Amino acid sequence: MAISGAAASSNMGSATIKPLVPTLAILNVRLGYWFTNPAVLAGVLKKPLLNWLFDRLYFLKELLGLLREDSEIVYLTDGGHLENLGMYELLRRRCKLIIAIDSEADPEMSFGSLVRLERYARIDFGIRIDLPWAALRDASRDASAEVLKSGGLPFDKAMHGPHCALGAISYPRKAGETGDSTAILLYVKSSFTGDENDYVVDYKRRNPAFPHESTLDQLFSEEQFEVYRALGFHAVNSAFECTDKVCIRPEPEVWQGSATTTGLEKQMREILA
Repeated sequence: MAISGAAASSNMGSATIKPLVPTLAILNVRLGYWFTNPAVLAGVLKKPLLNWLFDRLYFLKELLGLLREDSEIVYLTDGGHLENLGMYELLRRRCKLIIAIDSEADPEMSFGSLVRLERYARIDFGIRIDLPWAALRDASRDASAEVLKSGGLPFDKAMHGPHCALGAISYPRKAGETGDSTAILLYVKSSFTGDENDYVVDYKRRNPAFPHESTLDQLFSEEQFEVYRALGFHAVNSAFECTDKVCIRPEPEVWQGSATTTGLEKQMREILA
């Protein structure tokens, strides 16, 4: 996290602008970091001498847009150049439980990062993601509108979530595979529902864009840092304490104490146990 490079680079994964690659490289427009490939340190990357010499010309490779993950020296930036949730490689590894926290600036609550990930997962891996996130969007929009209209509802009348959604990941079966090909996705969205701490609601009242203020703001005040921290803690803690609703099909509900318990919920409890 100390070597983040999502903002600018000559080679930005799916966001690379090919005609500008040489110009950006020459002008040193980059926030990434050159690093020795971990495969080299592990002694598992063996390359012919000619390829080894070419890898040493890593600036030339950047200039020509020829960066590869199997080079002896790799250029590191964060996952934002592919997808902002950091789930792509977890899906490639077919993880059985994935917890994703979506804290990107999404003022329209359009879930762009999630939608992009779903598309990449389907195209590249044949993986389907089924996540009931619509109620999460609607609750956050309603609570934000209420704060602008009345200043916020009392705690006992405010909506208690959802901030989280529980969904399923369906992996394609491999040849000869007989086990379960489904997995659990717990998705936490940076969202406001009005039942947060008083100082979080007060900050929202004074800053309507919260919790989706521009990521161009890199100099958070102490108050600003604290309200984002408190919101994240509330979102996860209230779900696991079963005081806030969680988006589960067919309707959002608390995980315990309901008349019916979904098979997905049972499976997640077994995994967590």
